[in-house]
Amino acid sequence: MNDPATVKEEYLPTLVLPLRDSALVLPSHCVAEVMMAGSIEAEESSPHLLGFANWRERELPVLSFEALRDGQLPQQFRARQLAVLNAIGGAEGMSHFAVAVSAMPHHWELSEDQVETLEVPDDLQSPAIQGMIKVAGQSLVVPDWDYLQQQAMNAYQQRQPDSSD
Repeated sequence: MNDPATVKEEYLPTLVLPLRDSALVLPSHCVAEVMMAGSIEAEESSPHLLGFANWRERELPVLSFEALRDGQLPQQFRARQLAVLNAIGGAEGMSHFAVAVSAMPHHWELSEDQVETLEVPDDLQSPAIQGMIKVAGQSLVVPDWDYLQQQAMNAYQQRQPDSSD
């Protein structure tokens, strides 16, 4: 029989990625690094692709989550940092991609009893959003990882030289 005093609470290490008008929450293992935005080689193939950034001798597609969600960049958009994300499962040739964030992400160790599941408001309904949670009074967006990664993969593949030439 388990003694309640000896039961260890499970925590999920997460990172909160601040956006201009909201914040994303991701498991920490999804984020490889946070770096200054620096120069991004602009790309105008889609409204959510800001361009490509160099990271560890790789070209990473840089996405705007706000543009993925809303279909356009917010007015006076400015990326301060980039969250370099680990591409997982089926990302052929693309090991990482980046999402622009408006401030330095912060770390939270979340337990189940700290998290309240919220309904996604009608004005935020988007294929980019899987759900929303509330932690310590803050509403956080849970991105649809598959959708996010697929958008990065599409940009990455368009950037690659055509192998049939």
